[in-house]
Amino acid sequence: MNKCPYCGSNPRDDYPAEFRCGSVLNRNRSRACLVLEVGLLKDRVKRLEEAGDRLADWHLSVVTTHETAKRHVERWNKAKETKP
Repeated sequence: MNKCPYCGSNPRDDYPAEFRCGSVLNRNRSRACLVLEVGLLKDRVKRLEEAGDRLADWHLSVVTTHETAKRHVERWNKAKETKP
């Protein structure tokens, strides 16, 4: 049995290309699936930012006197602040 590729809900009995969440296979996603995906993407961005912060801290601790390292960390912080 197929499941929704976006949220994993079961297909409808009367129309197997449509799922109980409201998504249609290879056509469109339901609002519930979009909300779930946005939440997952926000969590991923948060994890990536945390990893970047840890990497920047490590980079500065290893290469404290190097100006290039300081510029890289500065660019990272600036990129984090300019979110779309």
